[in-house]
Amino acid sequence: MSCSARYYTWIVLFLMTISGANLFAQADVPILVLADGPESMEKSAGDTALIDGTEWSEAPIVQDGLTVHVLFKDAANTGFRDATLGEARRARLYDALRYVADTLNTGGELDVMVNLSEHDGSGALAQAGPLFVAKDGLTNGNVFNRLTTGTVPSPGYAEMVLTFDWGYSWHIGPGAPPSDALDLQSVAVHEITHCFGFISLMAADGSSRFSSISRNTYTVLDSLLAVQPSYMRLLGGTSTAPSFNGTPADLTENLVVFAGSEAYDVFGASPLMYCPGPFSSGSSLSHWVEDVVPGGTVMETRFSYGEARREYANVEIAALRDIGWDNADVPGLETCAIRSVTILQPSQGSIAGNASNQAQVNFRASVALEGPGDLCEDTGGTLRLEYFVDGVSRGVSGDEERQFPLDLTLPAGTHTVRVSATLTDLAEDPVETEKTFTITSAAMLDPVMAVNPADAEKDFGSLNEKDSADAVYTVKNIGGGKLTGAASLSGDSQFQFAGDSTYSLSPGAESNIIVHFAPDAQGSFAGELVFGGNGGSVTVALSGAGAKTGGLLNCAGGQNTAAPADTADMLVAMLALLALAGRHRHRTVR
Repeated sequence: MSCSARYYTWIVLFLMTISGANLFAQADVPILVLADGPESMEKSAGDTALIDGTEWSEAPIVQDGLTVHVLFKDAANTGFRDATLGEARRARLYDALRYVADTLNTGGELDVMVNLSEHDGSGALAQAGPLFVAKDGLTNGNVFNRLTTGTVPSPGYAEMVLTFDWGYSWHIGPGAPPSDALDLQSVAVHEITHCFGFISLMAADGSSRFSSISRNTYTVLDSLLAVQPSYMRLLGGTSTAPSFNGTPADLTENLVVFAGSEAYDVFGASPLMYCPGPFSSGSSLSHWVEDVVPGGTVMETRFSYGEARREYANVEIAALRDIGWDNADVPGLETCAIRSVTILQPSQGSIAGNASNQAQVNFRASVALEGPGDLCEDTGGTLRLEYFVDGVSRGVSGDEERQFPLDLTLPAGTHTVRVSATLTDLAEDPVETEKTFTITSAAMLDPVMAVNPADAEKDFGSLNEKDSADAVYTVKNIGGGKLTGAASLSGDSQFQFAGDSTYSLSPGAESNIIVHFAPDAQGSFAGELVFGGNGGSVTVALSGAGAKTGGLLNCAGGQNTAAPADTADMLVAMLALLALAGRHRHRTVR
């Protein structure tokens, strides 16, 4: 028996607490706000972000017009300069910087300070943060200010600082991480994103973290936070004089959402921000709630071992646009386009109406995309289909997995459905198609049989001998008049009806037919189920298999299906039986 444990490392963001106004006597000295680091004293940038010309570095990273100078404080043969591991560690950091640059599509120049590495493995995986110039109003920090103005906001200082702790088990390769290691590139993208403005400066009482130095400084992200169910923005006032509108309780009930319009358009809702009770300084309001997006996001509160999240979910890219990165987009998405849209349902040209001369119509459609390689295989929720019936919009669906469903009740008559497909991330004309169908009056119809499920095949799978399984089919008269008929079985005798197999149904009525599969031997079995009558016929191919019943003990590994006490009792009983059998044989020999 083998067991595997899933380890989690919580990546918790803490903003440093301010220790005294005397540290900030000069307004032009930037404040370094670290994310994902332990609770500590907030401080002026000092030598952790000061560029003094003595740090070791490689050639700058250049990507999509952005030039990034990376300066390392590690001593020779340690951290990012380790003789064996340093090159791979730097490569993953550079990959993360290139990906963020490729997403933001903003040119300019940037200085990044990589601080002395840590090696104890007892605190945060990594720490990172932008520098802020403390002044009243909204800001994204010095990274944003330099790239959007072209001016160095704090001469002599880097715009952001990164620190990593190598005391953990790290995956530093370009491929998928193993189950016992944390993915360096994923963590690096997360930390860098905080530095680019995905960070809150809101304290537990709603005031600015800089209020103790008489500065009313918030981030742009703070201004886009709202509380459910009223969706009241937490910040009011103006961009130069923001004010807290809520209450401290609003920040501890996991009811705060990111209310940016771009994120809403892409996601179809305002995604939840992480803010449990009690308030967690630096973690609350600076991350998404876990699993807010299927498949995970870069900016959640934790990563697990063996997990790679190196690319943003589309809602995160939209959120970056909301906080000011206007050109943010999925790298290469501009080459992805909708090739065609196909209406899958209604599949027939005529649909039977009910006694009220109406019918429920189930609309389904598929979309074909085109682009290089597998670029367009996952649209991340940005694909939207709008259904127009007789020229009037009747609904929008983004559920690609279920073929963009929309169910409507329509009156008898001839109708035209038009489907318009768009990728919300792209400013392109929609691709459209249409289809005409008729709903007939029930008074003019003969009986029509519909069977649900409508699958042409039913596989009961492999069952142990003496086990059995049932399949329930619903026969419904979707036409007019009386539907009469019966279901029949042919093939192997292991398939039998459980109950009545005949039906006599008025318009709209339905009846259940149950097929019972009970393998009495090993091997494969096949049969055919036919629903017949005066409303048409439906045929279903049946299959199943019989397997040898398992032994008394299960040693396959995984979870033990019997409690330890049960297993012990079973073994005692077996040993007793063997002992009795042994004594009986002894007496027989004598």
